Amino acid sequence: MREYAAKTRMRTLKIISGLVCLVAVLPLGLIAWECFLASNYAGELLLKFVPAVFTLGLICIGFFLISRRCLVISTRAKTMIAIFFGLLVVSPALLDIHIRHERKVLQTRAKNFLLRPIPKLLRPNSEGEVGGYYVDTNAGIANGVFGYSRVLIERYATKGRIRWSAAIQGEFAATGDNCLNPNISDEVTTNEEVRRYSTESHAILAKEWRMGFWQWIEDTIEMKDKIPEIEEEDQYNGWIDQLGGTWTNENFETMTISNNGTFSARWVSPVGTNIFKGTELFMGAASVLQVIRDRQSSILQEGDKKNIRILHVDSHNLNYELDGQTNHMGR
Repeated sequence: MREYAAKTRMRTLKIISGLVCLVAVLPLGLIAWECFLASNYAGELLLKFVPAVFTLGLICIGFFLISRRCLVISTRAKTMIAIFFGLLVVSPALLDIHIRHERKVLQTRAKNFLLRPIPKLLRPNSEGEVGGYYVDTNAGIANGVFGYSRVLIERYATKGRIRWSAAIQGEFAATGDNCLNPNISDEVTTNEEVRRYSTESHAILAKEWRMGFWQWIEDTIEMKDKIPEIEEEDQYNGWIDQLGGTWTNENFETMTISNNGTFSARWVSPVGTNIFKGTELFMGAASVLQVIRDRQSSILQEGDKKNIRILHVDSHNLNYELDGQTNHMGR
């Protein structure tokens, strides 16, 4: 009787253990799928397969325990199962430690980069030009020829973390290629100091982009409830949503901003009417509309772009800055 009861308990334990393994496949499988997709952007091929291997391992062990519920499990099988679960438990902890180390190394690298002086050839002159190429200096030299490159580097140097979000991806989309821009003169593009500065800037930004994926992994492992980047973005989502719709002014100029992140504008100038199209870029705390020439324009040449910086928006008022001038529209 005791032997029968012991076998019954063991059979029940195997079934429960097998079901636990199969249930655990659901969250782990979701993580594996996200890793498989996101690791393409992070350039980490290893992470495309490791979570999938652990997921398949749990499935196999789950079905193995259930199918062998009435049979004795060999010592070899028990050892392999123990090794598997040991790796499953230890791997996330080791990965978390590795990510934190990489974060600290990148933060130090970003801080050291910011200590380097900006090459003189990349500093806009009194006319706002770098090597004959006009740059918008309204937001400061960091947003001139560099786009938002230095903003992202300064962010990592200060916070030591970065995670993908709509706002941060918008900042990456507006980073400036300060060395290879064909509109900049050869004097700038062939300068060795500029090339070294640009190469290091691009290397840090590439590493930051990859760390956006690894930060998601770290936050998932540590089961964080509050994500700084998401909280930061949520603070401005309501403000940015108010941009949607059509705005006009006393000159019957119009700007229509769509929910898909694009916009069109009709502005009157001394030489005629200019019609533009553009894209809405999210730059952390601010929303920037990037203007692209749609038809013949008196203020834009072929290939040129300008940024409309949103200063204030509410239900009926829109204030924005373009070429150093503050403009108002309403609805």
